[in-house]
Amino acid sequence: MKTNHLFSALLSLALICPGIAQETHYQRPPAVIEEVALAKLSPIIRISDNNQWALQLERSPYRSIAKLAQPELKLAGMRISPETFNTSRQAEYTGASLMNIATQEEIKIEGIPDNAVITEASFSPSSNKVALFVEEANGVYLYNCTPEQPVAQKVSTRKINATSGAEILWISDNEFITLMVPENRGRHRRNPQSHPVPSFKKVLER
Repeated sequence: MKTNHLFSALLSLALICPGIAQETHYQRPPAVIEEVALAKLSPIIRISDNNQWALQLERSPYRSIAKLAQPELKLAGMRISPETFNTSRQAEYTGASLMNIATQEEIKIEGIPDNAVITEASFSPSSNKVALFVEEANGVYLYNCTPEQPVAQKVSTRKINATSGAEILWISDNEFITLMVPENRGRHRRNPQSHPVPSFKKVLER
């Protein structure tokens, strides 16, 4: 008799659960919690060697779904993006500006392509130039600008090899050493469907 009651209870629960699941929709948290979760992070500050300029790098609190869906290769504790020849878990900066420490005047650095992020930045020896490593869809490229002309210009169409971190060794204001990807390197082959980016609708339905 008890077995029959238990079976009836389980059957009723099985019939009710699908209905409950169908009625569950994507829910947003209370406004206070959402505001805290999406709050703008404090920028990373880099001071020039002559102590005249402060480079402010704007941080993004979250990585995009498209970025998280990209494939990565794992080697000896490193996580590498075969698409961009960059580390797949590096810090990302969505914008940059220069502040004159004496006058507190801020100058926004323009010229960064849409949907690109800054991964590293460095002042030249005289502090008159700023080098920016910018990750675009197909690789990392080196840009530079000056406080007088704060529009970032691409230094070369050669991709930077940033698999062990984007680094630049300044020799002078006009000379530097950095690692670059060989021009004859084969393209990473992958099935575009192997790492599909979830659509916004699918995310909401989960």
